Amino acid sequence: RFWMYGSNSGLTHSVQIHDNENELFDVTFTDDFEGWQQLNFLWSNFTRSSWQPDDAPDNGLTLTEVIGLTFRVRANGESTGSYRLDHVEVTGDTSPEPPAPEPTEAPAPDPTDPKPIGPDGDWTLTFEDGFDTLDTDVWHTMWGLPGAYWDHVQWSDEIMKHDNVWAEDGNLVVRHQVRDGEITSGVVTTRERFSQRHGYFEARMQMCQAQGVLNAFWMQRSPDFWPPEIDVVEVLGKEITHPHTTIHYGYPGHQAAGFNEDTGVNYADSFHTFGVEWNTNELIWYIDGEEYWRVDNPGGNFDAHEMYMQFNMHSGNGWSGHPDMNDTTPCYMKVDHVRVWQRP
Repeated sequence: RFWMYGSNSGLTHSVQIHDNENELFDVTFTDDFEGWQQLNFLWSNFTRSSWQPDDAPDNGLTLTEVIGLTFRVRANGESTGSYRLDHVEVTGDTSPEPPAPEPTEAPAPDPTDPKPIGPDGDWTLTFEDGFDTLDTDVWHTMWGLPGAYWDHVQWSDEIMKHDNVWAEDGNLVVRHQVRDGEITSGVVTTRERFSQRHGYFEARMQMCQAQGVLNAFWMQRSPDFWPPEIDVVEVLGKEITHPHTTIHYGYPGHQAAGFNEDTGVNYADSFHTFGVEWNTNELIWYIDGEEYWRVDNPGGNFDAHEMYMQFNMHSGNGWSGHPDMNDTTPCYMKVDHVRVWQRP
């Protein structure tokens, strides 16, 4: 038995036993939970592994000695990642309900004091929204400010609609849809509602996979000025396995630095956690708790001001491509939560 910190990744994990006669046995389970959970397996749960060493007998699991214990993850294609275990225990007790010891070094996280999924160290939570409702005192649902809203940007064809964003089942939902001959989409921003300089910015998201769409979680200088910009994550509907991470800086003379790679993960299939740590020296991006990329902080105007957060989908530009104007099927980007911390 052991404790595991689940991320609801849907991946298949296995525990393999190597007995004293060189025969292998394993048991599989799915990461379909979140947070710390204890898993218990009896010897009778283990079955003979499909691959065996050449000299392995076929006489069943002997309980006189176990000479190896392996934890594995089964992934489709190339992937990277990690998971956390605590209090791994192997005993000879075959009772169906073994006692459940509490984890000794890594207790279950306190839901009232969530920690970043990624960077280590001490952090103080400064902002959190789990989207039980869409709080319009925190989020604008259009570009700009009340009394001076605008519904589009010059470099992209989508028209933002207030009714394309809402909260449902504990998620922020942003809809992209061709309606009445227009490309419509949605945006929420914390402009002049919440902004912060330095810290860790994190969101758990499920992307929209559709032709001509760009999913985006990004930040911009407050008071409004561009550049600077930090793209926590951008994912194109046509390249759903390529998370883009970028900074824009320099004025005058715009510059940018960014990174993306094919992770082999379809970010529209399930929720994934994206975050960036911004400090005086560098910026470090994380996906599902694993470091993805880092770059030096360019300083100057980039680092001088607070930034506010934005979630939106762009559509109909040179990068995202254009949707099929005859296809009126809606597509949704969802945000389970967004959190921000600072170093104490």
